[in-house]
Amino acid sequence: MPFRYALAAFLFYTIGLMVSSWSNKLSFEGIDLYMNAINGILFGFWALFILNGEVAYGYILSFIGIVYLIGGFVIYLLTNKITPSSGVFFLGGLLLILVSVSSIGGGYESKPLITVLLWGCIAAIAAAIGYSKRWNLLSIASLAIWFVVGCYWYVVTWDTPRGEWFGRYIPFLNWGAIAWMVLAALGFFFSRKLVIPQLTDQANRMLARVYALLSHLIVGGLLTRQIENIFTEYMYDSASSYLGLALSVSWGCYALLLILWGAYYRELLFRAFGSAVLVIVAIKAILMDLSGQEALYKVGVLLILGAISFFITWINSKWRVKNGEINGKGEEAVTES
Repeated sequence: MPFRYALAAFLFYTIGLMVSSWSNKLSFEGIDLYMNAINGILFGFWALFILNGEVAYGYILSFIGIVYLIGGFVIYLLTNKITPSSGVFFLGGLLLILVSVSSIGGGYESKPLITVLLWGCIAAIAAAIGYSKRWNLLSIASLAIWFVVGCYWYVVTWDTPRGEWFGRYIPFLNWGAIAWMVLAALGFFFSRKLVIPQLTDQANRMLARVYALLSHLIVGGLLTRQIENIFTEYMYDSASSYLGLALSVSWGCYALLLILWGAYYRELLFRAFGSAVLVIVAIKAILMDLSGQEALYKVGVLLILGAISFFITWINSKWRVKNGEINGKGEEAVTES
């Protein structure tokens, strides 16, 4: 019963203050705006005190945020323009909803996964709106969310449930894999579409390379986590012997993809990064994974890594020849002109 009184008072004063502003020549910029903010703070405090933990604080913040979002929309309809008051209501409500998201999934082992999926979707929506409406501030905010969520996911993913569908693990078709995919897709989107007008073209190109490189690291995390889960679910008895070998082979193939990416887009950074990954994988395979293994497995893994190295060398030679031809044609054109 006390909570109902608090809820009724909150809605009454919110609506009453808005009606007061509307009757005062649609003046939503005065003291009524600040009184509404105080009204929301008081309701949040009393709701938490009265409920005493029976309801998570996120639901209370979500309710207040929805009320303020509706209030901002009503002010916009009445004034037919975006005013500071409608903007304050809308942004305040949106902020409260975003804060409340952090409480969703509380008490469950899968809370980190739920948090990453929710914030990943929020970042994706913000990026789409920012790109379509040319709102650079919103695009930068979505970039910041993506970076923070990506770092958080890299830290917590190794101890987080896989997010199985219908109680069965399916490689690359589970909520954990989808979280990786959302983050990777966002990063590649930023690398291709995000341009910050305040920066020079060279700075934007460099940042695009950084976004793409971070996205490739996310793809590497996706491969690693899914392969680990495959061994845990389907080949548990042989995981201690062959998991390291499987990871080495997959990382070697991934290094090849990085070099192909760099060759296609003529980016030296990705080719160098892919080569570094391949060298690290080779050292890991020889010194750690192949120690104590049977000769057949040693030969097989070394053959695969050797084939990848040979293919990378062939790609690099083709890339150099093609660049040489392009440079030669450019010099001939300059000479003729």
